[in-house]
Amino acid sequence: MYSSLSDLAMSTGATEMIVATADAASSTRCMSSTARAEDVIVSTAVATAAGTKCHMFKIDGYKRIKAMYGKGRSIDSCRFEVAGRAWKILFFPNGDCRDTAGHVSLFLKLDDDDTVGGGPDDNDDGKVVVVELRFSLLCRPGWAPDDRPQSWTRTATFTNKGNKTMGYSQFMKRSELEMPRFLGDDCLAIRCDMSVLDDPVDVKEEPAQPLDLQRLGVPLDCKVVDDGACIKTEPLVPVPLSYFKFTEALVKLFVGCFDV
Repeated sequence: MYSSLSDLAMSTGATEMIVATADAASSTRCMSSTARAEDVIVSTAVATAAGTKCHMFKIDGYKRIKAMYGKGRSIDSCRFEVAGRAWKILFFPNGDCRDTAGHVSLFLKLDDDDTVGGGPDDNDDGKVVVVELRFSLLCRPGWAPDDRPQSWTRTATFTNKGNKTMGYSQFMKRSELEMPRFLGDDCLAIRCDMSVLDDPVDVKEEPAQPLDLQRLGVPLDCKVVDDGACIKTEPLVPVPLSYFKFTEALVKLFVGCFDV
């Protein structure tokens, strides 16, 4: 039997555990929640685009094309290059499947089957290509741009051996597409905005900016102003000494009113 708690601790090694816990708690208390500006290190991850392009796909003779290309059949744009990869726009005038009847479908296709401008490497077939994509239908000249979005910007992942086609099965009802603001002289125009993103994301060390220090609660000798367009700093305006003297006089006057 152990005569005391200390005997138990000595025999089981609990003393070391208790001391270590106490040391950790002590170091935590000593650590300040407010860092100093010279002690701050910032790593910034920046997502950038390897290539950006706007491509127009013009459909001239829409009625004939709609009659020729039935449900599930697309007419494709010419191949174009963005960030060293080949792409095509696929337009389905009668929808890409039975469930999308009454709509037009639009897709972007990674078309790297053959090399383009050097093309991808032979061992690059499985590489993931991340793209920000937006389709929109262009109004005819003289018509005000349509405020209603025909599509939303989306991020899509393409691979040569997997997802090669991404887009919208129900891009727009055919009855809306055939309105005079979009279709004139049997012609319409489709716009595709796309950005191929760099992968992997670049991470680099940078000096701490005033906004970074403000987020950390580090005292600053300037004021950080975010006006929505940019972030800038302004010098702090010191409080005049006369303000403190005036405040002190008011306090004395107030206390004197109750002094018996």
